[in-house]
Amino acid sequence: MAGSPRNARAAVAYLLSGGHPAVMRKLLSYDSKPAVDERLMRGSLAYIEGRAEEARNAFQDFDPLTMEHGLGG
Repeated sequence: MAGSPRNARAAVAYLLSGGHPAVMRKLLSYDSKPAVDERLMRGSLAYIEGRAEEARNAFQDFDPLTMEHGLGG
C-alpha cells in the first residue's frame, strides 16, 4: 500500500478524516519508503494522537498549495 502514491495519499486523507491511527502506524512500520513525504504521514499521525509539538515540527516546511487538493487543506 505504501508503495503507491495514490494509496499513500489516501491513507493520510483517511487518517485526517477520522480513520484509525493503527493504519498509519502499520504503513510507517514497513521497510519500504512511503510514496509521499514521510513527514506528512508522521505529522498527521502525531496530530491525530494529540502530539501538537511533534505535528507542528513535521508540518513546518510544507507548503499546502503544492500538495494534492485533498491533502492541502
